[in-house]
Amino acid sequence: MTISIKKYVDIVSGVGGAAAVAARELIGRLFSTNVLIPTNSQIEFTTLEDVAAYFGTSSSEYKRAAFYFGFISKSTSKARKISFARWTNVDVAPRIFGDEASLSVAEFEAITDGTFELTMGAETHEVTVNFDTDASFADVASSIQSAIQAFGAAAVWTGATVTYNVGTKGFDLVGGAVGEAPISCVAGTTGTNIFASMGWALGVFSDGDDAEEPVAALIASDQSSDNFGSFLFMPILTISQVEALAVYNNTLNIKYLYPVPVQEADTTAYNAALADYSGTGLILINVAFVDEYPEMCPMIVLAATDYTKRNSVQNYMFQIFAGLSATVTDTPTSNALDALKVNYYGQTAQAGQNISFFQRGLLMGTITSPIAMNVYANEIWLKDAALVTMLNMLLSSARVPANQAGENQATAKLQEDVIDKALFNGVISVGKPLSSDQKAFITNATGDDLAWQQVQSSGYWMEVVAEQIPSSNPAEYQLTYTIIYAKDDAINKVSGTHSLI
Repeated sequence: MTISIKKYVDIVSGVGGAAAVAARELIGRLFSTNVLIPTNSQIEFTTLEDVAAYFGTSSSEYKRAAFYFGFISKSTSKARKISFARWTNVDVAPRIFGDEASLSVAEFEAITDGTFELTMGAETHEVTVNFDTDASFADVASSIQSAIQAFGAAAVWTGATVTYNVGTKGFDLVGGAVGEAPISCVAGTTGTNIFASMGWALGVFSDGDDAEEPVAALIASDQSSDNFGSFLFMPILTISQVEALAVYNNTLNIKYLYPVPVQEADTTAYNAALADYSGTGLILINVAFVDEYPEMCPMIVLAATDYTKRNSVQNYMFQIFAGLSATVTDTPTSNALDALKVNYYGQTAQAGQNISFFQRGLLMGTITSPIAMNVYANEIWLKDAALVTMLNMLLSSARVPANQAGENQATAKLQEDVIDKALFNGVISVGKPLSSDQKAFITNATGDDLAWQQVQSSGYWMEVVAEQIPSSNPAEYQLTYTIIYAKDDAINKVSGTHSLI
């Protein structure tokens, strides 16, 4: 035995500068009333096959996912993930969707003291089940049901049902009363534990809940997981429900894109109600086109944009979607909808060939809001990139000093992880001509008479200042950064002049 070398030299190994904060994936989140989606939660899928396995191929979720995953952008990228969230539009009972049971009927029949601990609502009981006379999985389900009903006093217990799901080969439970009621299950502490054997260890648990407005579902989803870039509600909503969603989304200041399906007869009313709310896009639908989802087009383009690739930003106009029928085929209707900032899948023709594509890629909002979908989407990405960069800097640094050194540190991080990437993927436009009003705004905002020249020639102007947080006592300090950049405008029309001499 010797004296430990650590008494003299003690080396600690670790990874420095590791990113602790992940960037958001700008995928689509679809809100559904499907009971297969647990209340107050969201589920994500990376393949269409996974959606089919969970919801079934006849479901609306599968049909929408097929359209979503089927799109390939002009940069040969596609959406990598889709998210579904639950909107509880009516009072619902607690549920368990069981995974495949691991025992045969004969093995269940041999158990006379099966146990599991179940919580529903305010009650928790260790339930004991005797299967000695069961001759089928339906009998097994009936025995579980009887045992649960016998142990509880509340209606959520006494009216509970358990059925054997032939498709999943597991046992599903539905509470006997609707309304707010948490549900959970763990292994029993006595007898023969059957918690896992029933398939409930890997099952899906959905709490009972009261009905909520769509905006409440969005707020809860945003606060639970903001790993999405756009959202829409699958059921048809009222105009007041849509407006409430648009109002909330507007308060988030360019965080999510919200596409809204609207029928032609309602376009004027929707334009009037939503005109001032940034990030909301009206998409014309035709209910006669069954299982077609033009309102998903902006969501799909955003999810398919790979901001890690060179020049990957997209123009949302001129995008072609396979299998989508044109909702507008004449110029007067097109002009009327353009005036209302209603988007549509329109059809034109050249040389006897019909050509359909998404038009015109516009959003609602005031004069200070990004109206073009591509500009709005790019700012979603840029804001998230800056947030992640700054938070990772704070988490990975021993300290960021409140002086010139801290300013330089933040400037270097923003340059490397945000500005350079934005120049690479095309979010920042270099060499963009600026109007006199834009030059004046840049001069006033920066106090620098030459700043507009940098924005025009380099695409951006940036400044980081370390300062005391106003009115803080004791004194606290912050880094305040300003980025002014030339947004990536897209060409939506070509006008030519032919002079014959």
